[in-house]
Amino acid sequence: MIKSATISAEVKAAKPNQRIYQICMNQLDENRPILFVDNKKENLEPAEKLGWQTLLADPENLWINKVNRQLCD
Repeated sequence: MIKSATISAEVKAAKPNQRIYQICMNQLDENRPILFVDNKKENLEPAEKLGWQTLLADPENLWINKVNRQLCD
């Protein structure tokens, strides 16, 4: 279930600007694990600074199986 959505044009910030990650963080429960998936490595670094788990989305979509395994654990 999606609990929040952040649209970069509305908040006037975009990845990899740290501001958009902080806006998202303010909407999330920091006591729960956060997994951030992106297809650009430079967009993962700001999320890692916030303590989020990150995963690089590969073109073959193998990342989907990794997420499914994490959700099942």
